[in-house]
Amino acid sequence: MSIKKLIEQNEKVFKGEVDLKYLFFPSPIKSDYLFVMFSAFNGSEELGVTSKYQYLRHTQDINCNKLYILDIYDSLPCYYLGKNKKLDYEKSVVLLISQLAKQINVEHGNIITCGSSKGGTAALYLAMKYSYGHTIVGGMQTRVGDYIYKNKFTRENVLKLITGSSDEIARDYLNDFYQSIFTNPMNNTQYNIHGGRGDLHYIEYVKPFIKKLIEKNIPCNIEVKDYNSHSELGNHYPDFLINNLNRIIVKREELECTLEYRNNDHLIIDCKVPSQLEKDNLISYAFYIYKNGNKEPVKKVMYTHSNTYCYPITEFGVYKAKVFIKWGNNKKSFYSNEIIINKSLEEAYLKV
Repeated sequence: MSIKKLIEQNEKVFKGEVDLKYLFFPSPIKSDYLFVMFSAFNGSEELGVTSKYQYLRHTQDINCNKLYILDIYDSLPCYYLGKNKKLDYEKSVVLLISQLAKQINVEHGNIITCGSSKGGTAALYLAMKYSYGHTIVGGMQTRVGDYIYKNKFTRENVLKLITGSSDEIARDYLNDFYQSIFTNPMNNTQYNIHGGRGDLHYIEYVKPFIKKLIEKNIPCNIEVKDYNSHSELGNHYPDFLINNLNRIIVKREELECTLEYRNNDHLIIDCKVPSQLEKDNLISYAFYIYKNGNKEPVKKVMYTHSNTYCYPITEFGVYKAKVFIKWGNNKKSFYSNEIIINKSLEEAYLKV
């Protein structure tokens, strides 16, 4: 089905403080997550072209609940805030998200806000302000007043729509409005941030925000690619988005750890992950090996990018492994089967 047809058949209007156009696709399989996509500028606003849904095709195979929200207020973008400092659009967005999350039984911490550029600004701002569990953003602006003041169209239309004015006072007001959120990051959101090394958005906005996270010892998953133009963001952000979505929404039952006894002298611990994560070099693994039901492991292997570990056996006993998987701020742990090794070390039996 074409994207145009998909939108025609599924677009709805949410009646909040203001009307919102949106698309919602429930997961085809049970999912504990809801991802919310916010839109960037489309580049044709001066020609009267309104907000467009983004990354629909890229995310169509992601198995979680998906919500895409447009940014249209009086035919203009409003950064998902609203008109004349009222935040009526923001309130409607938050109400829509909370109502859908409640309807599909998604916990607050399992809401993932996503977007690039202007959409990234909205995703990051809302995740931080309302303590959503995850955000996946790229090339966002953190000093929005400065950014939209530079361009005549956005200064006289977007800035004026949001604040009621288009002068320097309005610019500074909008900068301070966002800085009150962006300079005070909290640990209750997991941050996944992409940027281009030479992109001015990365240099002026993204990099200072990352520095703030580091100063406050807040974990963050950062990807910086070698490109210089903001126009290239759309070529790089989708892969970052998909990789991080797959890591966040992976289910415990999709992870498997097996313990095998080989060659009468060693154990092999093998951790299997879903195919979409197999080549992800951000994933790391740690291994604990237990013997005879003791609480303390006989061997600890700290995080490595290898999903297997070989442990030499010198004594008989009952062995079990625990695997820890870490990617970004996400961590999961689980146990393997148990292996009974007899005194002669000549045979291994799987303990059911």
